Amino acid sequence: MQLQEAENQIITYYEVFEERPADQTLLLPAIAEQQRRLGRVPQSIAGDAGFYSQANEQGARLLGVKYVSIPNRSTRSAERKKLEKQRWFKRRQKGGPDAKDESAFSSAGMGWRAAGIGVWMG
Repeated sequence: MQLQEAENQIITYYEVFEERPADQTLLLPAIAEQQRRLGRVPQSIAGDAGFYSQANEQGARLLGVKYVSIPNRSTRSAERKKLEKQRWFKRRQKGGPDAKDESAFSSAGMGWRAAGIGVWMG
């Protein structure tokens, strides 16, 4: 199951799958679905590492997402590690005060985070 939340943890969309798809395949379609339903892309998104891919991160930015907070657990890049330690990145992961106008993404078996779209969006 995939859940999409907008700000204030309002579920804007959900989908149940017969077989569990890879989380990476869900992110960009979820952004497009939010744009279709709400008329705008989220300013920021947050999700867990299962949603990370370089293509997803670049694709989200091309769609107009300003802040993409999805950790890359396999990186060795000092630049990437520095990015993930930035305050805005960490706050969005925790659903903190910077998580306004955010979407969050979640899929069954993954932690439920407090900010945005089945992958988090806002």
